[in-house]
Amino acid sequence: MKTAQLLMTTFSLLSPLTGAAQSFEVKIPGEIDFYGKAELAMTHADSGVLKRVDKGTHLNSIFSRAGVKGSYPLSDDAQVVYTLEVEVSGFDDSSKDQPFSARNTFMGLRSITYGSLLLGRNDTRFKKSEGCVDLFKEREGNLKQIFAGQERFGDTATYISPAIKGLTLGATWILGDDAESQINEKDGYSFSATYGDSKLKKHSFYLAAAVDQEVKGIDAWRLVGQVDLGLVQLGGLFQSTEKDSASLTGEGFMVNVAMPFANNIAKLQYSYDNAKMVHSENAKMLSLGVDHNFSSSTTAYLAATRLDLETQDDTAVSLGLRHFF
Repeated sequence: MKTAQLLMTTFSLLSPLTGAAQSFEVKIPGEIDFYGKAELAMTHADSGVLKRVDKGTHLNSIFSRAGVKGSYPLSDDAQVVYTLEVEVSGFDDSSKDQPFSARNTFMGLRSITYGSLLLGRNDTRFKKSEGCVDLFKEREGNLKQIFAGQERFGDTATYISPAIKGLTLGATWILGDDAESQINEKDGYSFSATYGDSKLKKHSFYLAAAVDQEVKGIDAWRLVGQVDLGLVQLGGLFQSTEKDSASLTGEGFMVNVAMPFANNIAKLQYSYDNAKMVHSENAKMLSLGVDHNFSSSTTAYLAATRLDLETQDDTAVSLGLRHFF
């Protein structure tokens, strides 16, 4: 009986505090979203020639990240926008001392009429032009393994036009005096034109053309295409690359096919490049895999990639789990 009386007295004392807590709300002006990705994969590589893949069997964090993005209205037509994003790589001992690194971190203005101007660290328009055509993006078989131009820089200004009947134009200016990776402190420029929908949702196709000028000493252009035919999705990319006034030059291409079935997607992708800028040799790469989608946010996958250079090769197999939040 004494215990019951004690509980009733405690609840009566706490009830005003509970009501106050329920009525207290923190209101942040504008819109703000917290987002991120957690991804881990168990990977075995034969020789460690593939970039970011060590020889042997390892547990790797695959570009896991966390970020905040938001906007604040300035008028009916314009708003301030910002993104603050970091890579989180502290899942294993090799990165415990430096678990965070910079990713896209920028702010700027967005107008329905005039487009967006973004300042800070951002992907170049050349890199963004790939859309979702790379079926093994952020995995062992991604484009960056053999193609130059997949860059993200700080000290940039990026303009993105409004979409006009599916067509969007974009440009990135890399300030050479500030960007440490620019050759001889020269400014770099990146341009793109995209048409359709890179996620193949609003439209069943995506087309893009992009150009890099003096980006880390590289001039390049590429064409990108992807189409959803219902039972199958087809994608392709062609790229021409030249470095340091033609001291190195070459072309490459990538083709792929994706076949969805039930909650799964089977993927096959082949890439070739002879510009010799990533591995200093002609490169051929074949990737295949299967994704199982538990939901729109969570995916388990099995993937294998074979990289063949002129003097060495590597094969990597991964079993991974990815969750977006």
